[in-house]
Amino acid sequence: MATLYLCNVVPVEICEAVWGYLPLRAKATASRALFEAHYGELLQSVPRLRVYVDGLVKNTEASFIFRLILQHRAAQWLEAGRWRDRSQSGLFSGTYLDYLSYLAHCCRHYNNGACLLALQEARASYAVHPSKASDGLTQRKEKQGRREAW
Repeated sequence: MATLYLCNVVPVEICEAVWGYLPLRAKATASRALFEAHYGELLQSVPRLRVYVDGLVKNTEASFIFRLILQHRAAQWLEAGRWRDRSQSGLFSGTYLDYLSYLAHCCRHYNNGACLLALQEARASYAVHPSKASDGLTQRKEKQGRREAW
């Protein structure tokens, strides 16, 4: 935002010249429209996306960025299947149905209602395959049906 303020004080020609030398990361954080246009390129430059997403869940004011990432990664995270957290802290260690379930658990722990709502909307918008259903009853019925078919 400081850049936009300086454009009101400094002549436009100087502001445009400086804007051309700024890295993409600095330009994208200047406004919401620029971030939406370039966030795909920014995510590719993040070396450890899991750590970045965990940080977004902890930050209750980062729900906008979290929603953008979730729009493009929710299907991939749901299809990945069971997810196990092996963090050193042991706070969330365990096995989860998928990565979205793990993130929902973290959201509840950090009282991040906005991200939890985004996760619930993402889960509702993607159909989950019956073999990945949260209750084991569906899986047992499928196995029984296969055995009876023999």
